[in-house]
Amino acid sequence: MQKSDKTGACPKLSRIHHSNYPFGIPGVGMITRTLEAPDDLMMAADPGQILRVSVAMVRRLARDGRLLFTGTVGGGRLFRRADVERLALDRQTDRSARSGAP
Repeated sequence: MQKSDKTGACPKLSRIHHSNYPFGIPGVGMITRTLEAPDDLMMAADPGQILRVSVAMVRRLARDGRLLFTGTVGGGRLFRRADVERLALDRQTDRSARSGAP
């Protein structure tokens, strides 16, 4: 293990230009970021963040048929990103129509 200098930075890492790694330094807590595909599958918490609702509400939307899902062997639900984004757009359109109504 390398010793750090007085600033606490590891000498080996201090030579790396951090601007070349916008999402972190490879091998040192790097956050990987990929393009999001419409067929990405998500657990209930992720659609909740996109829709800005609780996980319980995501489950309710799925149970009511407003949000399509695929069941897992363990009883969980997986949601396609495209379906979640479509529902988010529908909810936004509904909200704007209600706010603009006389």
